[in-house]
Amino acid sequence: MANTAISPAVMRGVLEQLPAMSGKIVDDTRHEKVLSYMRLFLESPTCIEQLLEWKLLDMVESCLQLNSDYRVSSVAIRFLGDCLAVPQQGRDAWLAINHRDQCILRWVIENVDSQHALVRFACLYFIRQAAVMADERFDGLVMAVDYQRFILRRLLDSSYFVVTEACALLGSMFYRSGSMDSVLCGLVERLVGRRFDAQSTPHKMAVLATAVVLFAIPEEPVRTYALEQFSQTRLEMYLFDDDRLIRDKALDILELTLRLSSDSACLAQVVESLGSRLSQRTVKRKVYALVALRGLAAIVKEVPANSAPCSPEALSQCLGIVHSALAILLHVYGIRHQVPESAGTSEALAAIEMEVLDLMDGPQPGSSAIANSVACEAARVVREYCRTTFDQRVFAVLEQLLENKAVQRNAQQLQLVLDAIIHCLRLAKQASFSHLLVLPSIVANFAIQAPGLKLLFDLVLESISDQDDADSAQFVQLLAQSVKARLADVEWEVRDTALEFISASAGTLEWTRARGLIADGDLLDDVVSALSDTEEYVRASGAQAL
Repeated sequence: MANTAISPAVMRGVLEQLPAMSGKIVDDTRHEKVLSYMRLFLESPTCIEQLLEWKLLDMVESCLQLNSDYRVSSVAIRFLGDCLAVPQQGRDAWLAINHRDQCILRWVIENVDSQHALVRFACLYFIRQAAVMADERFDGLVMAVDYQRFILRRLLDSSYFVVTEACALLGSMFYRSGSMDSVLCGLVERLVGRRFDAQSTPHKMAVLATAVVLFAIPEEPVRTYALEQFSQTRLEMYLFDDDRLIRDKALDILELTLRLSSDSACLAQVVESLGSRLSQRTVKRKVYALVALRGLAAIVKEVPANSAPCSPEALSQCLGIVHSALAILLHVYGIRHQVPESAGTSEALAAIEMEVLDLMDGPQPGSSAIANSVACEAARVVREYCRTTFDQRVFAVLEQLLENKAVQRNAQQLQLVLDAIIHCLRLAKQASFSHLLVLPSIVANFAIQAPGLKLLFDLVLESISDQDDADSAQFVQLLAQSVKARLADVEWEVRDTALEFISASAGTLEWTRARGLIADGDLLDDVVSALSDTEEYVRASGAQAL
């Protein structure tokens, strides 16, 4: 057998039956299942040799006749493309295709603009798989389809799957033989160079999809070229587009640009760009505020992740952004706390903060939907910062927010603040165990439900495992009291989570530490009581803990 999934005899039978597959089949997924089944055979070390012996190319040509069902034709061409991609064997299939009378390649050339999206997709897929050959035969194929205009048309296609495949083809061809393809550079420049106000929504999506493709190519010349083509000035127009999908995609591109270029001058330009439209008193002011905050979140997320060491100025700018986000959060919830001034707070950043605060004090202040959206975006800024950096002043403000009743009543906001705190504590435990002494009191916060509680308990287990017995004794004692309180929670999911934590403690910690928590902490009686809980899941977790 070729492999455990499909034998040569069965595969040969499938090949012989494919051209005659009924066009009356309504369910298109049947054709996809046939293709998936055929692909299993390509795992064989001699699959291409066998397929050619069985006259694979005759079968494919039979599927490409004028009276053939277009779905069958698409399956045949895509499978042939898969054959080209088989390591060490694909070139044999490619040579065999080119040694014939060009019937197959001619069909691909003639159908790249088919009325059927599935056929357009299949032609793109075949050409992309053939691109690995990189020989004069492949060059002849792409020249025959006028590949610059062909890829451009498919980037603007009405089918999402066709556009995705066109992007994959662009990525596979853009950088070949140690240099960028000048024809495809012309395609990119033609695509992005069109006046923004003349671009349709599909055109804008194509521009942004092209950016993603270029930034994904690791070669330095391509990334430099991508940064030139998708400058902050050009990206700004997409960031503030009326279409939310365009804005979201542009924010993804912003993250990519920041990942590659995040010096202090670049960050200052980004902040200034984000704040450029907030001062305009328009109905889109709320949208502009949310975009600005998401852009600031992208900065504090990507700058520390940059491959190059961050300058002190860039890190200071990130801290300034976080302080502005905290000021907005405190304002929304009416908490009196002076956020410290930061050297990284530029005029542009201060202007964004003031405009957002002014928006909060407008016709719909306080508890409005606008305030909630802004607060959530501001909290995301802080959360992204806390993933990589622990700052005691930031942590102190987060503790205040966690204790605020309005925050506790907002499940989304509470989770964002809790996530930031957990990131902070995970970093803090590497420096000093003393920071973790707040964990028991956070665990005892009844506003935190089962999902957040589980994250806290995971951090607790890490923390106890990493510390000496002397350091953790007080911590374990306080923690036991908090766990005991949560075992009496009115929500059964919380009781269940607390019991799962006790079970995990017994299973992962050294017994001396687990005993300090479970036995010395007087939790055994609570575990036994759980066996008579009204909720079946709690009873099961209690039995597991015992």
